[in-house]
Amino acid sequence: MTLDIFKLTFTTPLHLSLGKLETYERSDDVLHSDTLKSALFVTAMQLYGEELDNEQFFDSFQVSSAFPFAEGAYFFPKPFSFIVDGQA
Repeated sequence: MTLDIFKLTFTTPLHLSLGKLETYERSDDVLHSDTLKSALFVTAMQLYGEELDNEQFFDSFQVSSAFPFAEGAYFFPKPFSFIVDGQA
């Protein structure tokens, strides 16, 4: 399995909306995977329009939520469980 890591660095403040229109007093603290994948889908729609196969697009790759990092350190959440060779 191949994993690609992309570091998103922003030069301006980033507001992560909670999905409610015209509400800026609160912001989410996690950039969720469905938000990322939907943003990629909207961008693909702008590039390819009606030629884009929605189902094929969403099934063609997976993304995780965005996690913070500092230089070479990645801050992933602690796993709920970890199984090695079928043993918990």
